[in-house]
Amino acid sequence: MSQNILKACLAAALLFLWGSASANKHNCPLALVLAVDVSGSIDAYEYGIQMRGLADAFRSEDIVHAIKLFGMSGIYVTAIHWSGDTQQFQIMPWTRLSSRAGVYAFAAELERRPRTFDHFATAIGEALGFANSLFLKLPALCHRRVIDVSGDGKSNEGWSPHLIRDAVVGGGVTINGLAILASDPKLKSYYQRRIIGGDRSFVMSADLFEDYPKSIRRKLLREIMPGPVATNEGRFEKTKQPVMAEDFDNNQSLSAAPSRALYQ
Repeated sequence: MSQNILKACLAAALLFLWGSASANKHNCPLALVLAVDVSGSIDAYEYGIQMRGLADAFRSEDIVHAIKLFGMSGIYVTAIHWSGDTQQFQIMPWTRLSSRAGVYAFAAELERRPRTFDHFATAIGEALGFANSLFLKLPALCHRRVIDVSGDGKSNEGWSPHLIRDAVVGGGVTINGLAILASDPKLKSYYQRRIIGGDRSFVMSADLFEDYPKSIRRKLLREIMPGPVATNEGRFEKTKQPVMAEDFDNNQSLSAAPSRALYQ
């Protein structure tokens, strides 16, 4: 068993115990890991679109407003690059975002990060395991722990993603996905079956890399504020009903069923 898989299993077990023992002691609403695909199928142009798209999403008024709604507690965000079974790297440390200035500074630093890996395979399982291990380094206890993974292809190296997904979700973590369909129109279905899981998990899609900036902004908004529904214009609509798939456009899909249904 590889070192990353051992770390994933240990992290899932420790996070489960940690969360159970600290259920009433959470002091932040959300910890979010941004997992960016830098595998060999991503060229320099596409890498730039991803990093600028992420940065611009955080600079958008929608995201800044959503984060500020949490007050001084804010949210914690980190980012990783991932590729093959041994290529994962934390490009941004855990950062508490609670103000416009803080969000803008995070976005600027994120956009400046150089590409960590190139010309390697696609190992989504190991990426999930690495992302999950970072929650043990959180400087605060957070009510929700979410991995936001995006990519343009299926896993072709390392452990089967659904095996790691199951262990991570078992520790109380939610995994959401953004499937970039430029090379594989059926990738969204793969993410639904093999990648996402956990409470209120969902997958979105971008038809082309050029669609990524808009899709990642809407995805982040939905992850930061899972209760209100974000309209096409970016406004919030409060609802007392569960958010269902039909509340979103055709490029989005919500897993409304318990996470076990995703394992079949």
